[in-house]
Amino acid sequence: RQTGEFRYGFGNRNTNQDVTDGDQVPTVRFATTLVNPAASSDTIPFGGTIIGTSTNVPINRYQRDHQLVYNHTIVFTRHTLRMGIDQRFQALDDVASGTQRGFWTFGSINTGAQALAGTGFSGWEDFLDGVLTGYNQGYGLPKAENRFGETNLYAQDDFRLKRNLTLNLGVRWEGVRPPHEIKDRFSYGYGGDYNNVGPRIRLARSSSPQ
Repeated sequence: RQTGEFRYGFGNRNTNQDVTDGDQVPTVRFATTLVNPAASSDTIPFGGTIIGTSTNVPINRYQRDHQLVYNHTIVFTRHTLRMGIDQRFQALDDVASGTQRGFWTFGSINTGAQALAGTGFSGWEDFLDGVLTGYNQGYGLPKAENRFGETNLYAQDDFRLKRNLTLNLGVRWEGVRPPHEIKDRFSYGYGGDYNNVGPRIRLARSSSPQ
């Protein structure tokens, strides 16, 4: 006797978020904690804040996942053979250029003692005085059309040695293809992972044979 089972799954997810004031507007950060590395007690945690949209945006992401699963079972007198495949295809088209907007940082290079003595400045004061402590901006290609793939295979045999004793032998293999940008805008720099074989052996005994 033989039976087969087929399943197909599809996932579609979109994430789209832009900056209302424009995708080139930078972010301003205030890092106002004053720290003296030589003395942990010489610290004034004033906290910090951000003006502007998070550097995680803009982001425009389109993800599509396909999964195909097939399981086949063959039943003999004393053997039950099972085998199957789980095949997955993923597409992730991503435009993430948040770091290219850049962000200004106004921090403090003074110790807590200097701040208490009135000779140090917090990040807020540096901002009002126009003293910049850092600027960061990302460059490169913000767009990526990524493709991924995964194949999983298995086979097993349930061998009924006696009416109350069954030996189960099985093996599973998993292969993951390397991520690939379909227009070769860049390379991830590593290959796939195919050396994944897992054997299985099990002996099951029933105290009440049927």
